[in-house]
Amino acid sequence: MSLKEILIVEDDLATQALVRGIIAKSDYSVHCVNDGEACLKALESWVPDLMVLDIMMPKVSGLEVTKLSVCWSQQASFLSIVSEQSLTAFATSE
Repeated sequence: MSLKEILIVEDDLATQALVRGIIAKSDYSVHCVNDGEACLKALESWVPDLMVLDIMMPKVSGLEVTKLSVCWSQQASFLSIVSEQSLTAFATSE
């Protein structure tokens, strides 16, 4: 069985590292991009099982990525939008 693939779309590198660390503990294949434009480019050739998407990013916002990716990619299992505060609370609760 192949690993589930998760795409993290986050322009803040510290937050990106935090999310990656949390997800990597669960034995998923994790890929990262730094903005919405790079995410859309990646989605042209590959659809992850899950996207963890920042809302406020340069170039293309997370909301715009959500709108565009849902319109032309029916293969995505689901799409998640999370806040930094939620992730920080989760990471520090262990």
